[in-house]
Amino acid sequence: MGTLYVKMKAILLSYFFYFFPIFFSENEDKFILQLGEKIDSRFGIRISPEQMLGSVRNIFITHIVYRTYYRKLLRKIKPRVVFVVCHYDRLLWPLYQVSKEFNIPVIEIQHGTICNHGAYNYIDTSNTGKELPDYLFSYGELWHQWINLPVCMKAYAVGNSFLESRRQHYSENVVDDKKIVIYSDRWEMNGKYYNFL
Repeated sequence: MGTLYVKMKAILLSYFFYFFPIFFSENEDKFILQLGEKIDSRFGIRISPEQMLGSVRNIFITHIVYRTYYRKLLRKIKPRVVFVVCHYDRLLWPLYQVSKEFNIPVIEIQHGTICNHGAYNYIDTSNTGKELPDYLFSYGELWHQWINLPVCMKAYAVGNSFLESRRQHYSENVVDDKKIVIYSDRWEMNGKYYNFL
């Protein structure tokens, strides 16, 4: 019930601010539109003005509503640490800010492959404009060659008990480089779904 209330509050505020944009100034709107034009001219991405303004306002409202929710939640439960699985969900960005206010470390647990993933391979590694967990606990050192994190987020290799058990289980097997294994949890072709294991 708690998160449903927060989501409904964000939706209602979005409608309210759509009809009564009291928190948004004309100068801010112009800046956002100019930013959209710069993105379009530099990267060739056509973003409609309404879409750009709507996205920025939606993120603003989400941040305000969820920041209030996380403050109440962390005051109530007083955790020593917060664990997240996928840090780049925008509903979690206010959580990182509030956790820092309460001096509660946030740890992301690696949840899949992170090779060449934009969320783990930053060009700009400064703290500027980044709401991130404090730590990334990875499956092992192997994965660290594929990440370039901002200075505010440190990676530690802690392993993965399931992967370690599989490595031990198959340690007697001989590697055959000529076999190809395809894994996909679901694949669609011509309206038919296929499951691979």
